[in-house]
Formats: sequence, structure tokens, C-alpha cells
Amino acid sequence: MLAKMSANCIGKVCRIDEDIMLYEGIEIEKHHIEKGSFLDKKSIEDLDIEKKIGCTVIGIERGGLVTTTVNKQTILHAGDIIAVGGSSKQISEFKEKYLD
Repeated sequence: MLAKMSANCIGKVCRIDEDIMLYEGIEIEKHHIEKGSFLDKKSIEDLDIEKKIGCTVIGIERGGLVTTTVNKQTILHAGDIIAVGGSSKQISEFKEKYLD
């Protein structure tokens, strides 16, 4: 994933699909979706995390396979491990709203 991103980098700014920009200071954290979690059986569109908080689900590990092909129709499930990218403040807010 990082190799793919670096192909479109100029200096400290990377552009992916012309909408997502990564800068120095952006963090990526992995989080496990537990059974009964608010995130379980919700689509990325329904959650609207990017608009509400500003961070983005950038990858999902499911059944031992990892995908970075995440779109609005992607549905999260208990057992998934999601990679969330954003500032430390955004990730903290994500954890407070969706994981606690």
C-alpha cells in the first residue's frame, strides 16, 4: 500500500485518487471490530466517518486477507480488523465515538 502511495508523492504530500491527501503527522491505527460493536454490519457510507470525524478507513483485514479496496458500499463485520488513517485527534475521536 505504501509503495502504491509513494508513486504519486511530491515532497511530503501524497495524492491518492485525487481526493485523499497524506501529510506528515497522519497516523494509521488498526482496530478490531468486536461482535455487537456499533460498526458491525454497517457500511462505510452509513457510518460516514470521514465527514463526521475526518479520518478514513483505508484497509480491512478479514479472514486473514487484507484489502485496501474500501468504498462506500463496503460493509464492516465483527472480526474485521480495520486500518484507520487520520490525525491523532481524529483517531482519538473515532475511538471515543465508535469503539468505546
